[in-house]
Amino acid sequence: MEVLSSQHRRLITVALTDLLPAPPTAVAPGELTNAWAVMDQRGAWLFIVEGDTHSAARRAAAQVPDARARSQSAGGFLYRRLRSSDPQHLR
Repeated sequence: MEVLSSQHRRLITVALTDLLPAPPTAVAPGELTNAWAVMDQRGAWLFIVEGDTHSAARRAAAQVPDARARSQSAGGFLYRRLRSSDPQHLR
């Protein structure tokens, strides 16, 4: 079967047994999600964590390997809750 690959940006041939169901669209474009971008003081994205609240996102970030060292070298982390329309290229 031929499918459109978002990764390759073209049609590719895939065996039917290799297809996975599409994830449910839980939120409309532009709505807040439970994903948080963790950034350095300059606003560069370091990684993404999941959390219902800012506090939960901070706790999740603390579980990332080397988070304490990265936080100290970055001068602390900044957090921004992502919208469903935000790029998710770091996931």
